[in-house]
Amino acid sequence: MTKIRKNSELPETNTVKKTTKEMVNKDQNEQSLEFLIALREGIDKVEKLCEAAYAQVDVVPTGIVSLDQILGGGIGVGVSTQIAGDEGASKTSLALQIIGNLQKKYGDKVTIIYMDNEGKTERARAEQMGVDWDRIIYRKPKTVESVFALIKSAVETMKTKYLKNRDKFVVIVWDSLASTPSRRAADSGADDYAKMYSMHKASIINEALQTVIVPMKESRVSLLVINQTRDNMDQTPMMFGEKKKNNPGGRAMKFAFYSTIELKVIKKDMDTFTQLVQIKTVKNNKTVPNVKVPAVFSFISGYIDPLSFLKYASDEKVNAVKKNAGVYSVNGVEKKKMLLQYFVEAKGTNIEESLKGVSEMSQEKLDAHALTLGLDFTLGKMMVFTKRYYTDPVLKMAIDQFWNQLYAESLKSAYLFEDLLRGADNSIETVEADLAIMEDTEESVDTFKDD
Repeated sequence: MTKIRKNSELPETNTVKKTTKEMVNKDQNEQSLEFLIALREGIDKVEKLCEAAYAQVDVVPTGIVSLDQILGGGIGVGVSTQIAGDEGASKTSLALQIIGNLQKKYGDKVTIIYMDNEGKTERARAEQMGVDWDRIIYRKPKTVESVFALIKSAVETMKTKYLKNRDKFVVIVWDSLASTPSRRAADSGADDYAKMYSMHKASIINEALQTVIVPMKESRVSLLVINQTRDNMDQTPMMFGEKKKNNPGGRAMKFAFYSTIELKVIKKDMDTFTQLVQIKTVKNNKTVPNVKVPAVFSFISGYIDPLSFLKYASDEKVNAVKKNAGVYSVNGVEKKKMLLQYFVEAKGTNIEESLKGVSEMSQEKLDAHALTLGLDFTLGKMMVFTKRYYTDPVLKMAIDQFWNQLYAESLKSAYLFEDLLRGADNSIETVEADLAIMEDTEESVDTFKDD
């Protein structure tokens, strides 16, 4: 006779399923915890490697005066620099202009490798920004792993061929970090791989950085990374609905950057094909970080130093140049004396005696004195001034020195930090953004919060 079991003796099927589910979840949580611990340890290793490797770094000028000023001379050699910003902020154009200027200045001493994982950079556009396309090594890596394989290859080549020649260096442009998936994400074919594999991508970058930071420094291989600033969708909106911006790549990548340049478009003027851009050093190991300066960008020719100078110098806080009906002139006797001295030095003429008592001269006498030396303090309309700046090396040298002096004075007076200290987001509130007078220019899912 078959014994009928009571309900209490029946197998607890639901309980078994529940227990199994709990075990799976526990296993997944433990794996996730182990992953995060390993990631955190890797970040600490990257931070320590950077502290040692970035103790003494040479810099090379970008050829863009305003950018070189706030970077402390230029981009670092043998380290990583990030160019970040919203879509349309001219990040790729800036990178192209930098490598074009480096080619002109250093010739065969610099090797440029351009990694364009999306294949969107066209030769015509690069040449428009001053790049000698025939002299760059162009590659289209599809994954993060491929990117670091190319970096390691460049490091090994420099070690074996050019280690003794310290004049040579390599600049690798990575365009862009945000759009480069890990191999696992690329193979998955998932549309939302950024969300599914963000932590995995950060882990890959984390591990790769530990193997290249020191060798890059030793072999003088620099990395110029283009990245996209995106809203952190996981963050609770701040006041007035503003969300914190973030850059893809994970926290280890943030530590690895010797400097981070952030671009923000203030105003566009499509009549003159220009836009006013705020350049900010979000991170800078060479000099003071969080400094912002205005710069004029032309969609045709890139950043224009003389126009950027006029925008900067005519700011009411700098008050070095005044504008009247589109004509710019140096403001004040002391500023005129300063520019006159720089012009005389650039021309190689010693007129110390002639400059004695210049501060007591009337404005008419001071202007006349300058005219006899070939310098008219009235800088003229923007296009006229721009043409003269690029064709007259003496004027260019004088203006560049003058600009550097104004910038140094601005730092001393802490003018550039006033908005930062107030906690404001934009320190170019008083910069004139009207460009009409130019007549003749991945969603980040990084779960670590910045310190």
